[in-house]
Amino acid sequence: MNPEESEVTNAAKRKLEETSCDNNAKNNRKKKRFMWNNKCVTEAVYNLRLKQQQNFRIRKKSTSEDLPPESKAASKKQKMVFGRRIIDVDLWAQNDRCKKCGQILSLANIIEENRHGLASLLIIHCQECLLENSITTDKTFTAPDGKTMYDVNARIALGLIDAGMDWRHLNKLLGVLDMPPFNNHLL
Repeated sequence: MNPEESEVTNAAKRKLEETSCDNNAKNNRKKKRFMWNNKCVTEAVYNLRLKQQQNFRIRKKSTSEDLPPESKAASKKQKMVFGRRIIDVDLWAQNDRCKKCGQILSLANIIEENRHGLASLLIIHCQECLLENSITTDKTFTAPDGKTMYDVNARIALGLIDAGMDWRHLNKLLGVLDMPPFNNHLL
């Protein structure tokens, strides 16, 4: 057992409290009560959660350094973009071709995504000429204070104000829609 695992078990033992489950005068037997996150749980649940916590720490230690280069690229590609996005279809139709060779770009070749609120800047790899193209999912404009903003972010801010909602409500809605959360500093 390495030092980190012993820290986990020591922390888990500290969470375990032995108290009386039944304070009734008729039943003076003492039973163990297992506590997890300040909640009373059964021994089976306690042991399961302890095992899950230890497994999580082991998985967290294993990094992509152990993987061969081919699987690193494949795992990076798989994890890069998932879920739904809001896309301005007119803008996408104008910019969906490679800037060098004119080949239609595929969403399956997304290398990187830089999110800015509900808008994204996608870096897409061209299969024909291997050029990395950057495409935005929405139009930008310059605000009166000189900042460049995405149209969808300005519109969502106005919609939230009009509906009397805040960014927490929006993030709940986006979570249900399987979309990335909205950063409250953009409002």
